[in-house]
Amino acid sequence: MSLHTIANRYARALADVIIERGEASEVYGELDRFVEVLNANDQLLELFESPVVPVEKKREVLGELLKDFVKRETTSNFLRLLLENNRLHRLEVLLRSLERELDARSGVVSAEVTTARAITDQLRVEGRRAVCLLCGTAWLLGLLGGASFERWRGAGVAVVPQAIAVPAPLAAPSPAAASTPKTPRGESWARSFSRPSSANSVDRSLFPFPPRTMSRP
Repeated sequence: MSLHTIANRYARALADVIIERGEASEVYGELDRFVEVLNANDQLLELFESPVVPVEKKREVLGELLKDFVKRETTSNFLRLLLENNRLHRLEVLLRSLERELDARSGVVSAEVTTARAITDQLRVEGRRAVCLLCGTAWLLGLLGGASFERWRGAGVAVVPQAIAVPAPLAAPSPAAASTPKTPRGESWARSFSRPSSANSVDRSLFPFPPRTMSRP
């Protein structure tokens, strides 16, 4: 099983607990602070990762760290669980998975911006303003669209999205129309041209000149 899959499982389980207890931000903050402590001391990471160091020694060191940096019982129990399962040195990976899980449940979309130059404070502020403007515009359009839909529905107008609209079934042909054979269009034209014309059927007003009389030589 990959580390990514394992981290997602821990993240989902922890997210269920801290959201239910209403301490998501507090627990996340303590775990983030604990990650900073581990990254600042390579010996701590090596100690928790090494299979040579006895588990009792690891528990003792973790207990001292919990006294100084952790106050919540949920955070302490989670770190102890990671230690028992030999995952404590992977805490940073688990924390990133927890962050994504909490964002997904809160409807937050994360984005990463890559630039060729360093982002200054001014560019960062302008970027935030642009994002806020886009989000505000999308919210306003959605609000206006919802209001229009409610107005149409209140007026009795049936509004069906085009994507789910079902075309009406074609009406069945009447028995009389079904019994009458249809003539192909080309064949009907051929018959009309080949039918001999009579003098009575010709409109003389279409011909301003009198008919020419043919005499035999």
